[in-house]
Amino acid sequence: MSALSWKPRRRGDVYCAPACGHGCTRKDYEAALFRAQRVADALGEGWKAEASENMGWHSKVRKAEVYICVPGSWGASQYVAGTEGRGILGTGRTARQAINVMVERLRMERSAAERILETVEAAVS
Repeated sequence: MSALSWKPRRRGDVYCAPACGHGCTRKDYEAALFRAQRVADALGEGWKAEASENMGWHSKVRKAEVYICVPGSWGASQYVAGTEGRGILGTGRTARQAINVMVERLRMERSAAERILETVEAAVS
């Protein structure tokens, strides 16, 4: 049995991947991409707008390994910032606020890791 595709297909007003099956629309896709593009433009150079699908179209912006989920779908009211491969997130009423919260959490994580490393190094020397 082959896996269902996540590549959206257009059928009339529907623009949805077989793996989703929600009946997502082209209008919702364009709205999600528009929301993401507004945020990418506001954040500046290097930020790229994306729309991803899973039971509806969702807005996201990305720069290198950093991503920000843009509110507007699924009743989300906050921006969520994160990095690929890390479980540390930041949330905020604005994209910049979410980034700042994430950066502060990453700094706290780094500080804690440095303290642990010092303890381990002292224990084995």
